[in-house]
Amino acid sequence: MITERLKYNQMANRRPSMYFWRTHAGDEIDYIEEMDNVIAAYEFKYKNKPHAKAPRKFKTAYPNSNYEIVHMENFSFFILPNQQT
Repeated sequence: MITERLKYNQMANRRPSMYFWRTHAGDEIDYIEEMDNVIAAYEFKYKNKPHAKAPRKFKTAYPNSNYEIVHMENFSFFILPNQQT
């Protein structure tokens, strides 16, 4: 997923800063993009987890961030955001 996102960013001439996030306690976020002072956090799951939330420590540290679960049913928004109908 990250490789496909990198391809999209390259083709769209986007240059976000890219990170992952993990605490000593083991809380983690798989992929984070920061661009124009906007933080977008993405967690990758095989199946949809409708009640999944961003780790509390992350939301406390970055309260204005966006958080999305990317899974088999919605991954196209992540790799081809402008192609949605």
